[in-house]
Amino acid sequence: MNAAGEALFFTEGGFVQGEVFYAPVRQLRHQTLATQFGLSDDQWNELLRSMEATVDSGIVDQLRAEELDIRSLQGELFPVDLSAPTLTKSTRQRDLGDL
Repeated sequence: MNAAGEALFFTEGGFVQGEVFYAPVRQLRHQTLATQFGLSDDQWNELLRSMEATVDSGIVDQLRAEELDIRSLQGELFPVDLSAPTLTKSTRQRDLGDL
């Protein structure tokens, strides 16, 4: 599950807005995580592609909205409107590169 969480982090951007983007550092991050989770580079890249497809389908935003609605009804937080995705495919493409 930790590998999927990290993949989601990178798929949805994984960087601070305005952060300097340097492809070799991005690749090192990916290789480090793949090794940490016992995945080959190909397996890690496939996980990233799968996560990207899941994000693009809207499932992740839907699940987040449902969880936020539940928490809001329980008084744990204020309602949040997730009707518009916060990241675009082009934003993610910058971070994922050509997998």
